[in-house]
Amino acid sequence: MNQEASSLTAGEWTQLEKDAKLEELNEETFRIVFPSVVFCVLIMTIGIPGNILVLVVYASQFRPSTTRVFIMAMSICDLFTSVITVPFMIYRLRHMYKVPVLSLCAFLVTVAHFPVIMSNSLLVCMAMDRWRRVCRPFEWQLSPLHASQLVVVCFILSAFLVLPVGLLYGERKFDTKYPGLQGRICDFPNNSHMYGIIVLAYVAILLAFVGFSYGSIIFRLHQQDKKFSTKSIVPIEVQSSSTSFISQDKKMSDSVDIE
Repeated sequence: MNQEASSLTAGEWTQLEKDAKLEELNEETFRIVFPSVVFCVLIMTIGIPGNILVLVVYASQFRPSTTRVFIMAMSICDLFTSVITVPFMIYRLRHMYKVPVLSLCAFLVTVAHFPVIMSNSLLVCMAMDRWRRVCRPFEWQLSPLHASQLVVVCFILSAFLVLPVGLLYGERKFDTKYPGLQGRICDFPNNSHMYGIIVLAYVAILLAFVGFSYGSIIFRLHQQDKKFSTKSIVPIEVQSSSTSFISQDKKMSDSVDIE
């Protein structure tokens, strides 16, 4: 942008000058958030081969079980997160003031959010399965077929929760540090707070259920550990008392023989 254009207010700039200034702001912000980009790349570097390895190992080395079903489903979700969601995050960090292609906004956001919500739903299923096996071992348990059905339910529920993202997301304008110059990003509009509240409530319910399940498991294991510790001490005390009685009887018999 030339010196003459720089002296004008943003409202007097041409569209090319506005786009150039927004791109300059994009690059300036990207340099600030570059450590976050490095962290995202690290997640991709570890997540992609790691989840592929988990899929191969569990598919070839483990027999069918609920744990196998849930872990493989989680690995697929995490693999999609590493391949789709994390690159989308990097893309958004690179374009904080102006998104080049807004037409793909809703589609990319929907695809990026789906594996995250799906993964959280699967965590609840895994917590429920482990809670029943530890805290209710003699009652009805999930089978691999039931686990597969729960995965399908999680898929449908996650799709239902992600659908509003594609409908609500779009272009959102906001003011920059230059008066009269507005940035354009792919985001929720300013009046869509209700959906965010619903998603936060859903995540809070999931976290509460997972916390309750694993808290109950820890409490049950602690009780069993105390029970086994008590049982291991009692025989030692009985044995020591029996030994003392035997020694006393032996002494009495020896004294009788001497007399």
